[in-house]
Amino acid sequence: MTSETAAQLAAQFARYVVPTLMPVAVRVVRIAAVEPRDAVLDLGTTTGLAAFLAAAQAGRDAPVVGVDASAAMLAVAERRSRLAGAQHVRWRVGDATALEFAHESFDAALCIHLLHDLARPDEALAEVQRVLAPGGRLALAVWGRAAQNPWAALIARAAGTTGQRLSRPLPNVFSLGSPGAVEILLQHAGFVAIESERVRDKLRWRNAADLWQWYTAWPHMDAVLRDLPATAQARLQEQLTRLAEPYREGDGLVFPREVVYARALVPPD
Repeated sequence: MTSETAAQLAAQFARYVVPTLMPVAVRVVRIAAVEPRDAVLDLGTTTGLAAFLAAAQAGRDAPVVGVDASAAMLAVAERRSRLAGAQHVRWRVGDATALEFAHESFDAALCIHLLHDLARPDEALAEVQRVLAPGGRLALAVWGRAAQNPWAALIARAAGTTGQRLSRPLPNVFSLGSPGAVEILLQHAGFVAIESERVRDKLRWRNAADLWQWYTAWPHMDAVLRDLPATAQARLQEQLTRLAEPYREGDGLVFPREVVYARALVPPD
């Protein structure tokens, strides 16, 4: 991916995906119980939504750091922090499985829709456990079960309807959605006092064109769809419009969403 393409993808993510993540980020920051002067790590911050929310809770004197593998996503976060007067929030390009922070650097950590994209989520959780202080809190969110997230099947169905072969399989973002999957990972990483809940709400778009933009704004989806010829993309969008019609409510599209939220602690000294 060229730097120009990465920048376009980051801008598209900020426009189409971030608004749908707002309720998720609000809940994650709440269950992390971010307090004034807490040092907070937002792992997989993308364009910084959860980091900004945490910074508002922690205050201007607290170190809040957003880490992401994409420099283009962090460039958007940096611009937004300047516009919002939140230059005290820091942004770092980094690998979730090899964090460049000292042991016990943070009081709380946030992680939204990242673990299921990693080849080794256990290594990322071990790193979070390492950089959290004793008694530190981790709050995370992953997609729930595929059956409770029907929006996910539409692209594959549209491709099947048109006979379009995708260059690679669509990513399985529901790998941690089965009961107990997140809890087992957290236990293995050494966390205690683990709590989890499944929350169902709604995803809303104005029309199928916005839904397509939302799909392709996710880096893992864009990687599958980006290389398709323009004619193939047009056919997919046409079929997506047809398949999304049963989810129409009034002037927009409304899909069920299920997210798994979890909270866990680093053992105290």
